Amino acid sequence: MATGKRYYWIKLKDSFMSSDMIDYLMGQPDGANYVVLYQMLCLKTINTGGRLAFQIGDMIIPYDVEKIQRECKWFSLATVRVALEVYKQIGLIYEDKDGVLVLANYSDIVGSETDYSAQKRLQRENRRRQLPPKCADSNEDNNVDNVHTEKEIEIEIDKEKDIENRERVRDNGSTAVDAGLSEIIRS
Repeated sequence: MATGKRYYWIKLKDSFMSSDMIDYLMGQPDGANYVVLYQMLCLKTINTGGRLAFQIGDMIIPYDVEKIQRECKWFSLATVRVALEVYKQIGLIYEDKDGVLVLANYSDIVGSETDYSAQKRLQRENRRRQLPPKCADSNEDNNVDNVHTEKEIEIEIDKEKDIENRERVRDNGSTAVDAGLSEIIRS
């Protein structure tokens, strides 16, 4: 049963570890820690639009080095401080006008879907597996059945898109889960 929850994930390309940025980071003293810290920051910001900030009431409080170190407790304060400077230099993060650190390529590395979308996707996959395979040797014309099936799939996809659009509008166009995070992203 769909609950309206949104699930997030990090998308890493197969070339991530061999990219120039990661190669540069790995070449630095403590570079492996910089790479792992970056991945942890991706996870920390997964439902805040890539922004390293939290909200208390109407106040938006940017993460500072100490807060990041407390949240990512396996790294020393010095490692976090140096890593953030290196990330800024190579363009992995930037500071916005409010002083909030933001992951530069957030939309490229984070994906999400609602539990309803996941459920419908699985239903479509199961339905496709249950369809009989097309026979190349057959002289029968199955185009009519295929057209109806394809139209049904397209209609379901359109319905899912409409539902996701309504959810985004409800969330004020934000991918954030709650209203507080929506405020952070809009600012």
